[in-house]
Amino acid sequence: MLVIRKEQMDALRADKIRRFANDLSAVIRIKHNRFFRYYSDEQLHVWVMNQIKYLEKYNIDTDDTIKKAIDLLARYGENFERCPDNRWALNILELDDYTASHKISLLVYEAAEQGAV
Repeated sequence: MLVIRKEQMDALRADKIRRFANDLSAVIRIKHNRFFRYYSDEQLHVWVMNQIKYLEKYNIDTDDTIKKAIDLLARYGENFERCPDNRWALNILELDDYTASHKISLLVYEAAEQGAV
């Protein structure tokens, strides 16, 4: 019988996240080049990894929801949800009884309605 240890699962998960962040960094570089043109590939990768860690605190943890959330953060600025005029965004992230998908849908909708910044 095949036995997979917790350490192996953790290593597999870390590798998956690293590869996902690499792919997402390339997309962000193309889509938001104006904002990230002075970032090296490594700096952009670190930025994406930091956003993934940050989003995990709010249970934004599926590939699709992470992509959409990072797109918002790239478009409106890191920590835009903490600006006084954008308190609505942090309120949405802190909704414990909403799924990641619902939170992101609300964020995208409200960002469009509010003009975000």
